[in-house]
Amino acid sequence: MVPLLAPAPVKLWSALARPTVLLADSDAGALEWMRRFLRHRGYTVATASGGVECLAQLRRCSAPVLVLDAGLAWGGADGVLAVLREDPALAHAPVILTSSAPERDAIRFGHAPVVCVLEKPVLPDDLLERIRMTERLVIWTRAGGQPRRTRTEPEDRP
Repeated sequence: MVPLLAPAPVKLWSALARPTVLLADSDAGALEWMRRFLRHRGYTVATASGGVECLAQLRRCSAPVLVLDAGLAWGGADGVLAVLREDPALAHAPVILTSSAPERDAIRFGHAPVVCVLEKPVLPDDLLERIRMTERLVIWTRAGGQPRRTRTEPEDRP
């Protein structure tokens, strides 16, 4: 019997490697459980307990997904998001916002770079699902994907 030749292995490591996730929350307990939970699932995790520290970490991390508490101390989510929108070096970071008032904060912060808002206390499976969704969004965007345009005006419809 002649063995079949298998194709050469394809290096997919860069596509499969988990990104760095930056967790920014002023609640030390929340930071710790999210850090442990995500590290156990293969993510590299950086943490920040205030807005100034969050921005410093963002500048150090290569391409993080940011999980940002709406009530973050020392600069707050408002300040972090304002800098993200204005600084081209940081504009790459998609944000998952956590909030104890998600409806209010979805209106207040619900524009780029915020991709979703999670209600606090955050459930581990919800956090993981949103991070994975954000990973797919980042990969799709870097591959040249563009948001689909929808027709809303009646004259645009056939």
